[in-house]
Amino acid sequence: MQMRVIVLAFSCAASSLTLTALSSMPAPPQAQEPRAVDAKESSSGAEINKMSPAKKTASALELEPFESSHRGFSGLGKRFLEDQERIWTSPTKVRFTDTQWLVPLSGITAGLFVTDATYSRHLSQNPTTINHYKTLSNAGVGALIGGAGGMWLLGHVRHNEHWSETGFLAGEAALNSLVAVEAFKYSLRRQRPYQGDGSGPFFQSSGTSFPSEHAAAAWSVAGVVAHEYPGPLMKIMAYGLASLVDYSRIRARQHFPSDVFVGSIMGNLIAQNVYSRHHDPGLGGEAWRSISQVFRGDGNLTPGNMGSPYVPMDSWVYSAFDRVAAMGYVKSGIFGMRPWTRLECARLLTESETHHLGDASSSEAARMYMQLSKEFAGELRKMGEGENRSVQVESVYARVTGISGQPLTDGYHFGSTLINDYGRPYQEGLNSADGFSAWTSEGHLVAYVRAEYEHAPSAPALSQSARGFISASNSLPSVAPATPFFTVNRFQLLDSYVGLNFSNWQITFGPQTLWWGPSLGGPLMFNDNAAPVKMLRVNRVSPFKLPSFLGWLGPWRIETFLGQLTGHDFVFQTDTGLVGQFGQPLSRQPFLDGSRFSFKPLPYFELGFSFTVVFAGGPTPLTAHTFFHSYSPSQGSHYGPGRPPIGTRLYIPNSWSERWVEFLHRSVC
Repeated sequence: MQMRVIVLAFSCAASSLTLTALSSMPAPPQAQEPRAVDAKESSSGAEINKMSPAKKTASALELEPFESSHRGFSGLGKRFLEDQERIWTSPTKVRFTDTQWLVPLSGITAGLFVTDATYSRHLSQNPTTINHYKTLSNAGVGALIGGAGGMWLLGHVRHNEHWSETGFLAGEAALNSLVAVEAFKYSLRRQRPYQGDGSGPFFQSSGTSFPSEHAAAAWSVAGVVAHEYPGPLMKIMAYGLASLVDYSRIRARQHFPSDVFVGSIMGNLIAQNVYSRHHDPGLGGEAWRSISQVFRGDGNLTPGNMGSPYVPMDSWVYSAFDRVAAMGYVKSGIFGMRPWTRLECARLLTESETHHLGDASSSEAARMYMQLSKEFAGELRKMGEGENRSVQVESVYARVTGISGQPLTDGYHFGSTLINDYGRPYQEGLNSADGFSAWTSEGHLVAYVRAEYEHAPSAPALSQSARGFISASNSLPSVAPATPFFTVNRFQLLDSYVGLNFSNWQITFGPQTLWWGPSLGGPLMFNDNAAPVKMLRVNRVSPFKLPSFLGWLGPWRIETFLGQLTGHDFVFQTDTGLVGQFGQPLSRQPFLDGSRFSFKPLPYFELGFSFTVVFAGGPTPLTAHTFFHSYSPSQGSHYGPGRPPIGTRLYIPNSWSERWVEFLHRSVC
């Protein structure tokens, strides 16, 4: 209620000041020189006539006349109604390409809904703490709205039109956000975290939690200010203060995380709508493209914004690039972080051309170049044409493996007869795997599927001594029962995911394989010796360089994920000890998150750091609280194994043998 009073008071003040400003403000400089303006417009018109049709369309959008902020009372009412009409009818303008951001946004919101109640229950319920954060959130909103109102007032007093517009549009955006948020709030009627049992049910008579009006107002004002004055410092201050409001509303137990997230998105989208239609470019500031416009673009995508599938880890492509790198033709590839996307492979191939791989005198180098060029011809064409629309069946395969004698199938304790095989089952006798892989890409989006039918014969249980060793090495309470291995006949999804790529950051969801380490024989952290892990993954698919003097560190890549394991009977946690029993998979399988970053300060020296933490599973649920707590220094000893291996790779090209001399170092802290 306090926030509503602030917004309404500011809106009334802005309206009354507008009437005074109309009679007291001097004519803008543009009006004092009409001939110069006419000449400019004539010149602009001539330039537009020379443009291509596509550029004319883009220019027409950019040159669309703005609606002045200086209106009378009747004009304000009409303008407010027009704003509301555009806000409420905006869903009718959604296109198929908007799924590229609507689907991930919906997924994040759904995830927050699922974890809302559990996360809020972990927050402090101390009245002093709650009041502290309530005061902080009110002060944050008051500072943003008061600052915008002060800019309007000072702009009026000092005849600074840019200040006046900033304050006016900020108030207009906040008011429009408030109306939209209140409509949802009193329609959906969600209870606040401190009401009822704290689960946040909807359609309750006392519910006014979803979405957050504080968050909507803060982000609407911050968005306008950050684009009117687009310097880095102003953006950090505006968005930082808005983020502080979000955090404070959650810690004050006034809203669930999803309330704040949706409120922030609404406020930012509405502010963009108001700003883009009413901002006067002649006063300063920058253009604010909507998220739809960002994803739709102008029809020409850069390679860094194209969705691209990962090359499977059992592909011949990696061996080929290893050979090409050994010959000194590829220097920026990060070999300790795989798989690579197809577009990244095409980029590396283009890099090799700059080192004259295509003109190499070596017959092997020329053969490798021709094979890789043929494999990635489609990606090379996309990079040149700026379009990304493909559907491809990657492979159809059938594999039969006969094993004579008892094989090793426990790579963790004893070793594996078959390594780097996606965790496929196998036993003595005839084993088979028959499947296919296919992928499609459209703009920023990509989808990949690899599925197969697997068969493995039955086998007797492990010996008593083997089972005793496994129990002792894992500190299990007893020796596992003598359970035989049953015949396996199953349909299995291997790497299968959907993804979105934006500015070389690709987000994918689904079962996926990681390869984190410098060696070919199997990294310590992740490889394809086990079944793909179901995960949400964020990957910098192409290397980048740090700014300024930090550029000497060379190209960097970063990857992080949140995943869930399968098939575990036990999980160990410091607070509960060992939980589980033999033959009964945990109802809540372990969750883990991990990150890795690698860089190459020298063309032939690569350094990588990685860590993973098991932070939930068994009796511990996955919540935002347990997830963020996993990054605390004590997390590795509290919830599960936290291992930060360090991998170093130094390799020296050997031109006469076309192989490298490689030195590997791996350590586990």
